[in-house]
Amino acid sequence: MKLNYRGLSYEANSQNIEIAQTEINGKFRGWNYHISRPVNLAGSSVGVTLKFRGVSYSKI
Repeated sequence: MKLNYRGLSYEANSQNIEIAQTEINGKFRGWNYHISRPVNLAGSSVGVTLKFRGVSYSKI
């Protein structure tokens, strides 16, 4: 997906995350909702290179 922020264009790299429904329900401002949790999240951040204000770094 191509995005723009303050005149700069960039390409968003989104990941599809498998989720599982839980039996936990919530209510916020009168609306009921179900809480989901990610499945197999343990290995998702391996080898991630992040960039902040033009400086690249790796998450520890």
